Amino acid sequence: MDLARCTMIAAVVGIGCFGQDEVAAEGASPDAIKAELHAAIENSLRVFKHDFRVPVNSRQLNALLENEFGKVAPVRVYVADLDMVNKAGRATFEVELAGIPAEFRTEAERKANAMIRNSAVNRVWGRMTQSFLVSAEKKLAQNAQFEVEKDTEKALELTVKDLQQPFHKDITLDAVRLQIDRKNKLVRGARLYLSEGKGLIVRMNYKSAPVGDAGATVPAWSAIQIQQNAWLDRVLGVVGWPTKMVVSYGDYSAG
Repeated sequence: MDLARCTMIAAVVGIGCFGQDEVAAEGASPDAIKAELHAAIENSLRVFKHDFRVPVNSRQLNALLENEFGKVAPVRVYVADLDMVNKAGRATFEVELAGIPAEFRTEAERKANAMIRNSAVNRVWGRMTQSFLVSAEKKLAQNAQFEVEKDTEKALELTVKDLQQPFHKDITLDAVRLQIDRKNKLVRGARLYLSEGKGLIVRMNYKSAPVGDAGATVPAWSAIQIQQNAWLDRVLGVVGWPTKMVVSYGDYSAG
């Protein structure tokens, strides 16, 4: 994506772009960069240490789930409401359905949510938004090779190489380029380099969520944008996986 188009999308969903800040700063030492990356990853994932529920708004994600339900449901069903729920560090999606008679809806939603928990959509969503951060941090802790792509006053971009982490089936995550917001100590974006020449771009924006201990606020996603080059539907066997997905998050509640 060119910078002009990325900037236009950023204005709508509030997600930054790679390469926007070109003001150079003095280079940090390797140890300082590792410490900075560790702090940013820990801060970005801190919300998942707490139980929470948050409404999710995504036309593309709704359509994916509806297509999956259509493989087993005797009638066409629709996602009326979609939440992300995190319990004991495990996040999944939960739905309320439309298009089903009221007397059957509770059981249908129970089965739909069980299906989501075990679906390729749910597993790969976690790998596209969380797992790569954990993999990068573990590799750096093992003194893995990394390359600083940009070092400015506001942003740090670096590539962690030789990850060789499972992604889905025979596809592996080989390297990841991370964009760090230095002021807020958050990961704002990532480019995932996968095997077989495949790849993903992930951009994240954050807000404060009152889900910490005693109601303390922690950083949490307000929007995520994911782009890929039209291969996920074939690999996952999920019909209609979009090349661009935008997901917005509403008000977080604890528990």
